[in-house]
Amino acid sequence: MNHRVPLIAAGSFNSLERMAVGLADGLDLVAVGSALVANTDLFGQKNLSLNLSASEIESIKLPESMFSKIKDLGVFAFQFTK
Repeated sequence: MNHRVPLIAAGSFNSLERMAVGLADGLDLVAVGSALVANTDLFGQKNLSLNLSASEIESIKLPESMFSKIKDLGVFAFQFTK
């Protein structure tokens, strides 16, 4: 991302608040695994706002079909900027 290796962390991200703190502290992504097993409605609790610019979308290099599935989840309120 932006000519650098993304920083991704996993473990102990069992609440939206902890995820927000990790992202605010500089993580590019947080991985959520067992937290979803323990609380399958974790992302249903709140609609998460996510702002993405066109260059950020390109740098993620996510296949369009996968990005469409993520949007279809209805968890994120995507806001696209220039």
